[in-house]
Amino acid sequence: MNSVSCMLLFPGTEHIALHINVEDRSSVETAFKDVTKQFSKPPTIIVNSAGIMRNNLLMKHDDSNFDDIINVNLKGTFLVMQIAVKAMIEGNATKNSSIINISSIAARGRHIGVSTYSAKAGVIAMTASLEFGQFEIRVNAVLPGLIETPMIAQIFFDSGAGAGSGIGREVCRVLAREGANVVAADQNIKAAQETVAYLEEGAFLVTQTAVKAMIEGNASKNSSIINISSILAKHCNFIGHSIYCASKAGVIAMTKCASLEFGQFGIRVNAVLPGLIITPMTANIPGETMEMLIKNVLLQRAGKPEEVAEVIVFLASDRSSYINGASIEVTGGIN
Repeated sequence: MNSVSCMLLFPGTEHIALHINVEDRSSVETAFKDVTKQFSKPPTIIVNSAGIMRNNLLMKHDDSNFDDIINVNLKGTFLVMQIAVKAMIEGNATKNSSIINISSIAARGRHIGVSTYSAKAGVIAMTASLEFGQFEIRVNAVLPGLIETPMIAQIFFDSGAGAGSGIGREVCRVLAREGANVVAADQNIKAAQETVAYLEEGAFLVTQTAVKAMIEGNASKNSSIINISSILAKHCNFIGHSIYCASKAGVIAMTKCASLEFGQFGIRVNAVLPGLIITPMTANIPGETMEMLIKNVLLQRAGKPEEVAEVIVFLASDRSSYINGASIEVTGGIN
């Protein structure tokens, strides 16, 4: 989006058009510095609308497709949120500020060919983290359904969205209509080298490689894939866990998509969501904190690793032969 299109879209408003690569920290930081300089204060309304889609079966995706989607849809949201809040705090502009993250209804459902778009489930989990309320910054997510945009029009091709088109463009238009100063940042799509979610990429690579081996070895019938997510993917109620929650939510969404794609081969794909389990990861939790956490468990105790293992074994066995695409909570009951 350039300054000319900004003037046409938002006549009579003060505006600035920027080109931002949301995958790149320095690009986002530079943009916020430019905005703060232009308006003498940081922006107080942030809309994360950058997004891309790569429609393909999980089996046919390569690593670059996965990295592109994670880096734009999830890492981009993370970077903009983090840098925006830092700017708001430094500029004493947090009160009544608002961050709106654009996710997708696809993050809640099952859809063949959009397994990597599960990054949008990560956006929901990241939105639900509790860190910014203390600064009076509201953070919410919007989950559009089937909306007529350039991305949908080109759904079978490489496609993307930002402030220059689709939902992002409309958000800018409505904000301008309401009298807001608009900063329209379009995106730059490139091959990414990093991933914000090691956990989600690991699940993707293992699932893809395993299914290929099963099919090639004629061993797909009655096979089972169990992905370990976390109850924090559904209830991210701990400050400081936004990235973990986001990655584990992506695992759930990917599991649902994979179950649709691989059911035809007789392969079941399910996820297990452990709650508070005594493991080396939780061993360093202070005693008082552990007591507080246990109070939120209906069984009033932490779980044992073997209790999770029993569920995994069940899902791996023929006893669960008609369970597919499920996310099974092993939490002792969450209050």
